[in-house]
Amino acid sequence: MSSIISAEESILISKGSLVKGLYVQVDKLNSEGVLFFNRQNYEKAVIFFKEGLNLTKNIKDQKRGIFNFNIALTLHKMRNYKEANAYFYFACKYAQGNITILESKLLHHYECGLNPSISCQESPPLELNIEGSH
Repeated sequence: MSSIISAEESILISKGSLVKGLYVQVDKLNSEGVLFFNRQNYEKAVIFFKEGLNLTKNIKDQKRGIFNFNIALTLHKMRNYKEANAYFYFACKYAQGNITILESKLLHHYECGLNPSISCQESPPLELNIEGSH
């Protein structure tokens, strides 16, 4: 199963693409979200991740993929599978080559379990068998 992407693991945004203060704020929000995620305080973690995602909404950068991925993982831990599925979709869309996101087994299970048009070799975990998923 994939793990949440920490600030250290994320590929840095070029400083020219963001105002320096915003750049620092985005990384801080991700770090705070990771901290609460690791403490299993998922409600608080998702707040930080969503705030970071909101700050990056007009930026075409890998950070959008990272925030979507971290939100999806957090929502998954909260058993909010339907909402997590939407964030996994956008994580993949904005991954921009991020291997952690693109090779995530959990993301792949969401694609398999929630999208009948995707053929999968490995069955999705039972927890992903939610209403309307097959």
